[in-house]
Amino acid sequence: MIRGDEEHRVHSAAPADTRPLLALSSWPCMIVLVLLGFLFSFRSFFPALTDIWLFDEAYYIDKGRLLLSGTFPVLAENPLLAALWALAILPFSASNAWMLHAVSAVRIFEFVLLWFAVFQIARELSEATPPLLTLLLLLVTPSLFTLLDNSSDAFFAGVSGIALWQMIKFDRTRLLRHLFFCAFLLALSALIRNDGLVLGVIAGMLSILIVGKRVFVGKALLIFGIPFLCIVGGYILIHALNTGDSSIGTGRRLYDAFEQGEGMAYGPGDGEFNPYIQGYVDARERYGSPEENQYSVIRAIAGNPRAFIRRLIHVSSQLPAQAFTAYGKGFRGIGALILLLAIRGILSLFRTKRITTAVILLVWPLHLTVYFVTFFREGYFLLPVTGVFILAACGTQSIFNTRNLNTELMWCGISLALMAVYALLMNNLLLLAPLISFLVGLILIVIIGKAGEHRISHEVIRMGGPLTVIMLFALQAHFCRPARCSPPPIPRFGSGGDEQAAVFMINHLPEHANVGTYTLAPVILARTNPVPMFSGIYSFVTAQELMTWIIETELLAVYVDDLFRTMEPTMYRLLQSCIGNGMEYAWIDSSGIHEVLAVSETLPYWQRIP
Repeated sequence: MIRGDEEHRVHSAAPADTRPLLALSSWPCMIVLVLLGFLFSFRSFFPALTDIWLFDEAYYIDKGRLLLSGTFPVLAENPLLAALWALAILPFSASNAWMLHAVSAVRIFEFVLLWFAVFQIARELSEATPPLLTLLLLLVTPSLFTLLDNSSDAFFAGVSGIALWQMIKFDRTRLLRHLFFCAFLLALSALIRNDGLVLGVIAGMLSILIVGKRVFVGKALLIFGIPFLCIVGGYILIHALNTGDSSIGTGRRLYDAFEQGEGMAYGPGDGEFNPYIQGYVDARERYGSPEENQYSVIRAIAGNPRAFIRRLIHVSSQLPAQAFTAYGKGFRGIGALILLLAIRGILSLFRTKRITTAVILLVWPLHLTVYFVTFFREGYFLLPVTGVFILAACGTQSIFNTRNLNTELMWCGISLALMAVYALLMNNLLLLAPLISFLVGLILIVIIGKAGEHRISHEVIRMGGPLTVIMLFALQAHFCRPARCSPPPIPRFGSGGDEQAAVFMINHLPEHANVGTYTLAPVILARTNPVPMFSGIYSFVTAQELMTWIIETELLAVYVDDLFRTMEPTMYRLLQSCIGNGMEYAWIDSSGIHEVLAVSETLPYWQRIP
C-alpha cells in the first residue's frame, strides 16, 4: 500500500488563491470552451475525403460498414469501435457521402468525450491546479485535433480518460463503486484497442496498491475482474457462437505490427515502398516468416536478438521528436513545453505529498511500453492525453505557487537550455522559438513580481503567471496552425477527384465488389471491398502474372491515384502494361490523376449501366 499523502481521500477545498479561477470552472464554462475549440478547428469536423486518414481510419470505418452487413470482427479488430462506426453510418446509409457524414458525427462525439474526461479529472484535482487552467491549456494547443484524425486513438483516449477519473476517485474515497466503473470502462476500452487489456492489468495492480487489508484486496480484485470477464469474455463467446471462430486474433495482429515496425524503425529504405509494407520484407529477411515463428514475437526475437536490439536503439532515438510533434503538431517546441510541464507537475505532486495521485498519473501511460515491440507513431503518445494535460496544468501552476520565483526560473532555465541543446543537435529550429518565448515570459513575470513586491499581491502572480503561459501557447499555436482562427467553409461533396471516382464506382459497381487499390478510403466510400495492391506483399515480375492474379482475385476494377503511382511504381508500370491486354480505362477525371480501370471481361457489364 502506498502511504505518505495528506489528501485524506476526500474532496478538499481549493486554496484561496485559486478560487477566482475555480469560480469560472463550472459546466457552463466547460461548454463555452468546447464550443470555442469546435470553432477553432471547424474543418476537422466537416472533412473532405482527402482530410480523412486514407488507411487506418478508412479501415475502421469499413469494419463498421461490414458490421451492419452482419460481419463480426474478432476481439483484436476493435469491435466496440466498429459498433460506434456502425451507429454513425446507419443514419446516412442512403447518401453517397455517407462516410463524410459519419466521420463528422464520430469526431464531434469523441471531441466532447475527451473534454468531459479532462474536465472531470481536473475538477477532482482542483486543489492542485484550477480546472480552468487545464481547460485553457487544452483549448490553445493542437493535440486533441491531431488525436481526432484516428478514431481508435481518440475513442480509447476518451474512455480510458474517464476510467482514470474513476481510479482517482477510488483512491480518494475507497468506494468500490468507483473501482467497478473504472474496470467497466477499461473493459470497454479493450474492445476499442488492445491497449485496454494491458491498461486493465496496470489498473488492477494500482487497485492492489491503493487498498489496505488483504480481505479488501480480494474483494477489490473480484469487483475489478467481473467487468472484464463479462464484457471481454462475453464478446469472445458471442463471436464464437456467431462465427464458429473462438480465436481473438491478438497474437496475429501483434506479429503483424511487429513486422510493420521493422520498416517504421528504419524508414522506407529506397523510398519506393510504404515503410509499413517494407517492414514485412525486412522482418522476414531478419527474423524469418510468420509461419516459421508460429506467429510468436518472442520466438522471432529469440532467433535474431542482435537485430532487435539494433531496432530498439533506432526506435528510442526517434521517440523525443515523435512525442514533441504529437503534442505540438507544427511547432514541436510547444509539445516539448507541454511534456516538460507535465514532468514538473509530477514533481509538484510528490513534493506536496499527493503520492498516490502522482503514482496513478505516472503509471497509467505505461501501456505504451508494448509499442517497443511493434512501433511508435505520433498518435500513440496522445493516448494518455488526459493525464498529461492535468500534469502540465499542475506543473504550470506549481511554478507560480512558490514565493521563490528565482529558484523556479533557474530550474526552468536549465531545463529549457537542455532542450535548446537538443534542438541544435537535431538541427530543428522549430523547437527553439517556443522555448525562448517561454523563458522570456518567465523572466518578465519575475521582473514584474519584484518591481511590484509591495503593490502586487502574490495571489495575482499565481493567477497571472499561468494565464501568461496560456497566452504564449495561444500565440504560438496561431502561427503553428492559422486555420484554427478562421473557420473555413464546409467542403462540397464531389469537388475532389477521389470523391468523383467513388461516385462513379457507386453508380457502376455492385456493392461489395472487389476493387484493387493502394488508397483504401475512396474504394470503401463506394461501398466496395478494397483489395490492397502492395509490392511488399506480391512479387509480380510480368504483366501476365499481375493479370492472372487480378482474375483469380475476382477484381472488377482497379482504382489508381497519385499515391498508387508514387508508392507503387513497379505495380503501376505492370498495370499500365495490362491496358489493352485484359484491362481497359473505365473512367478518368479531368486532371488525369484519378483513374478507374475495368477488367476487360467485365466491360459488357459496365457498358450496360448508364
